[in-house]
Amino acid sequence: MVNETPPQHRNRPSKSAAYGALARVYLSMNNYSNAEVYADSSLLLYNKLIDYNSVSQTSNTPFNGVNDEILFSANQIVAFGRLTSNSTSSVYSCDSNLIKSYENNDLRKTLFFRNTNGKFIVKRGYGRAGLYPFTGLATDEVYLIKAECAARRNDIDEALIYLNKLLVNRYRAGTFIPVTTGTATETIMKILEERRKELILRGVRWGDIKRLNVIEPTIALTRTVGNEMYQILPNSPRYALPIPNDEIVMSGIEQNER
Repeated sequence: MVNETPPQHRNRPSKSAAYGALARVYLSMNNYSNAEVYADSSLLLYNKLIDYNSVSQTSNTPFNGVNDEILFSANQIVAFGRLTSNSTSSVYSCDSNLIKSYENNDLRKTLFFRNTNGKFIVKRGYGRAGLYPFTGLATDEVYLIKAECAARRNDIDEALIYLNKLLVNRYRAGTFIPVTTGTATETIMKILEERRKELILRGVRWGDIKRLNVIEPTIALTRTVGNEMYQILPNSPRYALPIPNDEIVMSGIEQNER
């Protein structure tokens, strides 16, 4: 029998996690009506949020493994450690503009990142204390899916209810001022901004870039390595990940255009 709510061991399935996964998939397809249906279904069964005031600001593993927001626990595969792991030897650093987007009383900046000589690296521990980032499902993501879907059907009030329920748990106690917006477009932009700030290295940004560029092709990825600049333009076939070679051999299907 499948649990309706997350079991004690969060690497086991539950209905709330399955509904959350469906909400994520439908959002990636820009199918907002179905994404909202499954976000509602997930939150109806399980909707706990952590008050970040109760989490250590100084620890390098602030969440200490499994936490109350997790619907299903999963982590990135063990590969490319210096580029993707939350290790002191990591060579990556987060975008400085993203770091600047956190307000002074937003606890996520110190909970999510450690500042190493001006290089901000994501701390470990949201899903478990391992080196590789959490890529599972959690209620904070489902709240943001619900908020975005409500805004896209022009229900600003409901969208802000879910967004503010999340954010009040992210700010220093007594400092949070509820978000207000004038139009659905403003609300959507605010929710998308919070997705970037909340779902750090959670395996969803690539999908967000793809789906948002379908609506309005404005996001280009640019990276400089040494003296070389590399860029992926909106809606480039390079956003499609390659199908594994063994699958191509066994099935005979055509490789994705890249």
